[in-house]
Amino acid sequence: MLIILKIRLIILLISPFFIVNGIDSKKIIVSFYNVENLFDTYDSDETNDSEFTPNGKKNYTQKIYKDRIKNISFVISEIGNEYSSNGPNIIGLAEIENRNVLEDLIKHPNIINNNYSVVHYDSPDNRGIDVALLYQSNNFDFQESKKFKVKLIDDDGKQINTRDILLVSGKIQGEMTHLIVNHWPSRYGGKLKSEKFRKKSALTVNTIIDSILYINPNHHIIIMGDFNDDPSDKSVAQISSAFKSNSILNLYIDIHKKGIGTSNYKGNWNLFDQILVSKSLIKSRKSKNLVLGNVGIFNEPYLFQQRGKYKGYPFRAYGGNNYLGGYSDHFPIYIILESK
Repeated sequence: MLIILKIRLIILLISPFFIVNGIDSKKIIVSFYNVENLFDTYDSDETNDSEFTPNGKKNYTQKIYKDRIKNISFVISEIGNEYSSNGPNIIGLAEIENRNVLEDLIKHPNIINNNYSVVHYDSPDNRGIDVALLYQSNNFDFQESKKFKVKLIDDDGKQINTRDILLVSGKIQGEMTHLIVNHWPSRYGGKLKSEKFRKKSALTVNTIIDSILYINPNHHIIIMGDFNDDPSDKSVAQISSAFKSNSILNLYIDIHKKGIGTSNYKGNWNLFDQILVSKSLIKSRKSKNLVLGNVGIFNEPYLFQQRGKYKGYPFRAYGGNNYLGGYSDHFPIYIILESK
């Protein structure tokens, strides 16, 4: 039986490594949101996006597109609003078609005053969906970005095109921080059959982390994304277990153990959306300015379906080919970084 959470979930981390007392801090909100198929209305010759056009199966008109931009920007504007009046300072996004939709998103009146800058690369995904990062330059001093291809081969030896992994590096409160944005291959064909593809994605992430730690083990690392696996699954656990002294920690393990999730499939909650961080953000002795505060899932009541067969599920934009007028089939997640 589904239990609707009527208040925003905030997990207060009670370990002495997680709580820093007596700090007059400025809070930096780092978030991630799978926005469920944010396409423009134009048919691209390079991707399989024809269903998201006015003449496609989903009857995806300019009116619907504008409604989607309005809804998503509204959610972004509210994430962490008890900590900040201008939304997340940094937010990773998944299921974005291209740069144009990102520009339309950040120019919407709901978040235009947040002054977001965009980091985005087109990826080889067959449907044309990408990951991206939005950031506020007064809170994140951008240095560089790269994309990393995940090389997948199916059982017939054919290449599978999937989303690239995005690395964005810069400084938060003067401390070098690397953000890795993910959207791993889905469970299409079954969880076990597709697991090897997500494990390959994990190997790619580990390679990125290893290269960062080799240069400077005290650099901060934040890994975020829709991993299409839960924290307890082998692919995600592979990230933390690959490094000595538990130097990478998954902040959503305890939330998952409580049966709380960000997406729902056939009545079962999954916590595919997660954030992992390097231990440098938790052991305050390694960080002059930054420490980890709260960890949460943004699941306000309006983000739940309120009636019908799927009451209690995330209020998604589309059900099959029918536009429902909702937000996404995923809830956003966030963490709070506190600067001393």
